Amino acid sequence: MDIISRKNAKQNELTKYFTGKPCKYNHISERATRNGECLVCASIRLNEWRKNNPEKKAQHRKKHKKLHLEREKESYKKWLQNPENKEKHRILKNKATSVWAKNNREKRNFNQSKRRALKLQRTPYWLNDGHFFEIECIYKYCNALRNIGLDYHVDHIVPLNGKSVSGFHIPWNLQVISAKQNLSKSNRITL
Repeated sequence: MDIISRKNAKQNELTKYFTGKPCKYNHISERATRNGECLVCASIRLNEWRKNNPEKKAQHRKKHKKLHLEREKESYKKWLQNPENKEKHRILKNKATSVWAKNNREKRNFNQSKRRALKLQRTPYWLNDGHFFEIECIYKYCNALRNIGLDYHVDHIVPLNGKSVSGFHIPWNLQVISAKQNLSKSNRITL
């Protein structure tokens, strides 16, 4: 770091400067041009304030997020364009989902039972044993793919609970696709 006085830093419109001399708490670091405060001291002071004022910190963060929402969205989109970051995001999301499921067992069980009931409601009475065998084979095939380490799901081409139309739980409405495709598809129709 180049040694520069505060006066010269102000003249050159710099936000920081470095004198090489320790502050009153013995930190040798850059200082803020606007008030001459050591940046290490400023960081310590700010961390103490955050620790002592969690509600004000949360309000400030909320206000800041609202003001800079578009900029944060753009920044996040750029960050996600990197394949490594996309994978990190997927892993974090999966961990968060697992933690939520462990902490909310009753909600998870309710959602799963609701899904099973929906599947039963959307299974027509006219299906015969051959149709049920086909459905079972599709699920077994998907399970075999998972057993060898591939992440696949059984998907309903026309969703059971679609926004505009709902499909049946029948063999010709099922497909085995990658988990990534299925999760990105969500509740939409695929062809």
